Amino acid sequence: MNGATHLSRLTKLEAPQGNVGVVLRPCEVAAAVVLHKLLQVRFEDVTVITFDCAGTLDMNDFTQIVDEGGDPWKVV
Repeated sequence: MNGATHLSRLTKLEAPQGNVGVVLRPCEVAAAVVLHKLLQVRFEDVTVITFDCAGTLDMNDFTQIVDEGGDPWKVV
């Protein structure tokens, strides 16, 4: 299950009791932001920790691979 969904279940009805820290993948952070805009996640008293996914490519590397005729999906 997506971490943003768990965060929604934790915070949707009321802010958590005390400070809460959550570790989310970047895609889950993006999903949590969307849920926040839909009033389904509250960020009050929540500290979000994220990291760079190992499966992501730097934009310059991606562009270079494509320019050289390579398939970036085979690199990841």
